[in-house]
Amino acid sequence: MKKEYDFSKGERAKFYRFDAEINLPIYLKPDVRKYFHDAESVNKALGCLLPLLPTKTIKSKTKKTEFSSNKPIKRTADSCR
Repeated sequence: MKKEYDFSKGERAKFYRFDAEINLPIYLKPDVRKYFHDAESVNKALGCLLPLLPTKTIKSKTKKTEFSSNKPIKRTADSCR
């Protein structure tokens, strides 16, 4: 950062909102996109896959983060059709 930048009058976390919900975009490959036309269809398909995830903690190979799926997810056959 350049030395001429003056942050002496700056206000820390001026636009931070602790309750803000962030929706990150997800980019699908063209061959996958032809099966999923909108966000609802993608969410429905992914929701049906959640019960298949292992219940143990999974360590990510790319990040130093641990993911855990300990919470049971109830899905019926009708919700995945």
